[in-house]
Amino acid sequence: MTTKRTLAMAVTLAAMVLVAGAGRGAQPVAATAGRCHLQTLDGAYGFAGSGLVVAGPQTFPLAIAARLAFDGQGHLTGKGTVSFNGQVDHETMEGTYTVNEDCTGSISLVGHHTGFDDVHNFDFVIVDGGKEVAFVETDAGTVAAATMKRQ
Repeated sequence: MTTKRTLAMAVTLAAMVLVAGAGRGAQPVAATAGRCHLQTLDGAYGFAGSGLVVAGPQTFPLAIAARLAFDGQGHLTGKGTVSFNGQVDHETMEGTYTVNEDCTGSISLVGHHTGFDDVHNFDFVIVDGGKEVAFVETDAGTVAAATMKRQ
């Protein structure tokens, strides 16, 4: 795995953590009795996470802060800052998400960096009616967890 690709992976995770994007301003539809849907995630969330990227015999630490905006229709945008092995980068992102009735779901996120893009995938669980979300990245070679809170 190239250093540039590894940095991109870290930047994307970091950007998801506390992205600085705008929400639609609509009030999200609360999950009731453990029943969730796309509209459970609607609006702006702060995202923070950390982990490791494994590249052969080496591991590289990463951390991210980002703000993500969910549209309640399965699309999201965001902007964030990531520290990968001590190098800081910024990115914008866009992606799609699914939400299951049991309040689990997944995200496929494209990070736009200077000169290249990369894709990251996450599984998540929604808690407290959509006020918080816990994530784990599902891409091989990355060990990362994050949380997100409604702003």
